[in-house]
Amino acid sequence: MSGGAYIAVAPNTKLKIGKDTLWAWNINIQTGNHDFYDRSKFTGQDVVIGRNCWIGGNVSILPGVTLGDNVTVGANTVVTKSFPSNVVIAGCPAKVIRTLEI
Repeated sequence: MSGGAYIAVAPNTKLKIGKDTLWAWNINIQTGNHDFYDRSKFTGQDVVIGRNCWIGGNVSILPGVTLGDNVTVGANTVVTKSFPSNVVIAGCPAKVIRTLEI
């Protein structure tokens, strides 16, 4: 784990990170967020990151995301939805930019 990580696990949620996963500087992982309409409401969802993932610098992973095994997340990516194993994702919001042949 590199420095500058902000990891917030909201009440009644879980963050699961698989073996051999690593990440670069300034990542942001959150399992909770405010409601779009009523900011006084706070909701939470688990975040699951698979095995052998590589998360680049300045990445944000939002509540409810599941990343499969062997996922590479490009620098400055905002991950708003889940992705399967063996892909490279990047962008804002994240999208698959390559499938890995494993």
